Amino acid sequence: MTRSRWRLAALAWLATGCGPSNEEVGVAILSVMPVAFLALFLPPLALRRLRDGPRDRDPDDLRLLKIGAAVACGFSILGIVRVGSSDWDGELVAITAAVVGSAGMLYGQLAWLIFDRHQRRFGRFALPTLVVTFAIPATALAYGDFVGLRLSHDAGQVFALFVLAIPGYFFAPPAVLFLIACLVFVHRRRQAARLQQR
Repeated sequence: MTRSRWRLAALAWLATGCGPSNEEVGVAILSVMPVAFLALFLPPLALRRLRDGPRDRDPDDLRLLKIGAAVACGFSILGIVRVGSSDWDGELVAITAAVVGSAGMLYGQLAWLIFDRHQRRFGRFALPTLVVTFAIPATALAYGDFVGLRLSHDAGQVFALFVLAIPGYFFAPPAVLFLIACLVFVHRRRQAARLQQR
């Protein structure tokens, strides 16, 4: 399917109102929150290692990532608890894991490169990015009806499509960004090595 046909199909899907409900989208995203967290911090961790090379690890270096992983698991439990009032769709959860993984890779790399790249301690970007990009919207979608939050009937589909699926676009944008960052960091390390040899 060409890109233009894919966009037309996506718009038609939204226009018909078919597809998962807000609650189903929110529950699916919440339940795969650990996948989002892994996708969010592993590529920046690899880029940091490539940029800095092997170095002694501070005992507190990964403390923030442990906190983020615990929070991700907590949101996942929140999603699984909500399944009690809705149907569990294994296919939707599997698709959501892939979509959240690709979007998480993109947003994690962008957050690290923009906000956290020069920080000595790794991981400050991870929890805020997880909460803002995935946790708050997914919780609002999953529990919106329960707490009286009035969302349009296709809010979850719009969020999933335009915030997760299109930016991640089958892992292509995060892979390109990762490759560019790798090339930049390798080039800088080679330049630094040449300067040290002189």
